[in-house]
Amino acid sequence: MFRLVSKRVAFAANSSESSWRALAQPLVFNLSARFMSKERAGKAVKPGAALVIDGAPHKVLKITQGKRGKGGGYVRAYMKNVVTKTTTEKTFLVDETVEYAEMEKEDVQYNWNDGSNFYFMNLSTFEEFSLPKEECPDWEFFSEGQEVTMRKFKDEVISVSLPKVCEFTVLTIDETRTSSNFKAATIGGGAEIYVPMFIEVGTKIRVNVEEKVFLGTTREFFEDKDVVHLEYEAYTDMALQTMLEICDKVRERWPVLNIVIQHKLGDCPVLDVSVAIIISSEHRKESLAALSFAIDELKLIVPIWKKEHYGDGDCNWKSNAQQAKEAAEGTTTEEDAKR
Repeated sequence: MFRLVSKRVAFAANSSESSWRALAQPLVFNLSARFMSKERAGKAVKPGAALVIDGAPHKVLKITQGKRGKGGGYVRAYMKNVVTKTTTEKTFLVDETVEYAEMEKEDVQYNWNDGSNFYFMNLSTFEEFSLPKEECPDWEFFSEGQEVTMRKFKDEVISVSLPKVCEFTVLTIDETRTSSNFKAATIGGGAEIYVPMFIEVGTKIRVNVEEKVFLGTTREFFEDKDVVHLEYEAYTDMALQTMLEICDKVRERWPVLNIVIQHKLGDCPVLDVSVAIIISSEHRKESLAALSFAIDELKLIVPIWKKEHYGDGDCNWKSNAQQAKEAAEGTTTEEDAKR
C-alpha cells in the first residue's frame, strides 16, 4: 500500500501503516494541555495515550472496540506499565471515566556508570542522581556528556531515554562480521548496529535508537564544497508507483514479511535522514540483502531530484542515476526531466 504522508514532507510505500508511523513519530506523551485531567474512555483510550491505571502510568499500545449486546460499547486496551515495563489488558466501558497520566519531561546530562547504575546531572539544579540500568532502556547508546530526556510521574523518576532518532559517530568497525553488504559497527556507549560497507570510523550517522536501525546520512561535502542544505523534488504519482515496483521485486527475490520505504521531499538539513527503508523477515540475512537491493533500486529508478546548496551560494540539481545516464546519452536533460 502506498500513502502520501505529507504533501511536502515525505511519501512512503509500506505493508503496515503502523510500522512507518512508528518510524516517523518519536515516542512522546503529548499531554501538556491535559495533565491529570479526566475523560470518557471512548475518547481517551487510544494508541499512544498515557493513562493512570491502579495508581501507575500506562501507555496504550493498541485497542479493539465493540458492543456488548444491547448494552453500550467497550474499548479493550493492551497497555504497558511505564514503571514495571510489564504489559496488561483491560476493558473499559465507553462512558467510563479514565485519568490521563501526568508525564513530566526534563533534559539531563549523562555522566558515567558503574555497570549497574547510571549517573546523571539535572541541567536545571545541577544535582546528580542515579538510576539502575533497567530504567535506562537506551543505556547502550549513552555517551559521556550527552543530553538525554528524563521522564517523571508525580515527582518520581520513571526513566531516562534518548529521542527515537539520534545522530552518532561510528567508534569501531568489525570488518570480519559482514552480512549482505552490511558490517558490524559500534556507536554511542558500545551499542552495535549493522551499517553499509561504505561507512568508516568517524562517520556521523543517524540511527533509530528504539529499533537499532541505521537510517543513513546526507552528505556534508561535494567536490570540496560545503553543502549547506538540500532540497528534494519528485513526480509523486510516478515515484509511488516505482516504489511499489521495487517492493514487488524484493518479494520476488526474498521471503520478506513487511516493507517500508520513506523518502523526504522539500528541505532536508545536512546530516538529516532523507531515506528510510525497513524490511522484516524471519532471518536477518534475507532482510539485509533486500535492504541493499531496495536502496540501490530506489536511487536508480525512482524519479527524485536533489538540489544541493553550497556555502559559496552556488547550487546544483542532481537527478537519479537513470536520469543522469539518459542525460549523458542525449535522450533527455536533467532540466527537461525535472520539468
